[in-house]
Amino acid sequence: MPYIAMVAYPDTPDTNFNEKYYVENHLPMVYENWAQYGLLDWKVVSFDKNSDGSRTYLAAACMTWESAESFNNAIASDSMAMMVEDLKNFSNKQPVFLNGTIIGSR
Repeated sequence: MPYIAMVAYPDTPDTNFNEKYYVENHLPMVYENWAQYGLLDWKVVSFDKNSDGSRTYLAAACMTWESAESFNNAIASDSMAMMVEDLKNFSNKQPVFLNGTIIGSR
């Protein structure tokens, strides 16, 4: 059953986030290393501010996996250390992970 892993970056006053690097370098590297485990695709959402000017997250990557098992195999792989190490190139904040099984779509 398809599985979604979302990686969201918080919007706080001291957050630095290089959207261009994230989209053009980091996520292609993720795909190159993790397609072998079952990563099917990725998308990045840049979130708009709410009407009051606030927002919880700046951006999030949404990755579609073949299964929860394929996701777990990827994050247990040696390449996970490389993904974590690359964080310093685009953000000074740790992301929030939101993962789950797709239970409906159209």
